[in-house]
Amino acid sequence: MGSLYSKKNPADHSTFMNISQQLIVAGLASFAVAFFRSEWTGFSVATIPLSAWLGLLFLIFFGSIIAYISYIWLLSVKPAAIVSTHTYINPIVTVIAGFIIANQTINGNQLYGLAIILIGVLLTNVTKYFRLSKRSKAKIRRVARHFGRISRPYQPM
Repeated sequence: MGSLYSKKNPADHSTFMNISQQLIVAGLASFAVAFFRSEWTGFSVATIPLSAWLGLLFLIFFGSIIAYISYIWLLSVKPAAIVSTHTYINPIVTVIAGFIIANQTINGNQLYGLAIILIGVLLTNVTKYFRLSKRSKAKIRRVARHFGRISRPYQPM
């Protein structure tokens, strides 16, 4: 919903400012949910290992900043329906990456789910791929007429 809103109502601020505002609001909402669910009880920053901090920095940089900038840029050049398909493709990439990198197993239910996701994305977007603009159809007709005039059927003597 936010993608459709930002596509139709561009803000006066820079892209980085818009991204920052959205990420800060999402972070504050997550903190509020964690507070009301009492997830902060027994939590200590000192018990967090270095590998977790490095993982957090990696996710902040690549998973949020780079990915979100790319997403916002794509929204400016492609329709929101096509750009949003990443939300369906991410689970597929994650399962395959887990299989290849972490030696995780893939069971029948996961394959069934992956197939459903792929079919859903295909059915959602197939009409967009085959739909030609009026200008493209006119060009195709013009080329077909041109070649129709040049080539003559074979007529034996």
